[in-house]
Order: sequence, then structure tokens, then C-alpha cells
Amino acid sequence: MIGKHGLEKIPADLKPAVLKAAADATNYQRGIAAERAKSATQELQGLGIVYTLMPTAERRSVQDAMAKRVWAKFAETYPLSKPIFEAVSEARA
Repeated sequence: MIGKHGLEKIPADLKPAVLKAAADATNYQRGIAAERAKSATQELQGLGIVYTLMPTAERRSVQDAMAKRVWAKFAETYPLSKPIFEAVSEARA
């Protein structure tokens, strides 16, 4: 993660390589996270854990509660994070 000011300090000729490296690292990490989540889920299912999907309305209610109780306070404490939470909410809509 890098802030706007940190990104501005990177020389223009190096910026494309830094951005590509960041994108590559992000994609790599997401792949590992997805594989580990799948593996953990399979392991838990092997131990007899049964997964039931949460109904959409219930999931939305929990997400809204989290946004009000947790995310709003976090964004208030760390104002630079607010656009991230807004983008997440917009993506969910």
C-alpha cells in the first residue's frame, strides 16, 4: 500500500514498473488467499462442518450494521480510508 504523496515521490520513469509490480503482487496474493480459503473450507467440511449460505437480505443487514458501527468510526478516525469504504459500498449496490 502506498499513499498519494509516496506515489508522487517515485520517479516518473520508474512509476510504470512500480505499478506493474504492485498489480502483480496483488494478483499473486489474491490467488494464494483464494487457495488457502478453499483448502481451509475443505478441511473444515472434512471435520463435519456444514456451510449454509446466509440469505441475501440477512447478509445485507449485517453489512449495513457493520458499516454504521465499525466502518463509520474507522473512517472518522482515519479520514483517508473513507473513499475506500464508499467504493466498497458502491460495488455492493
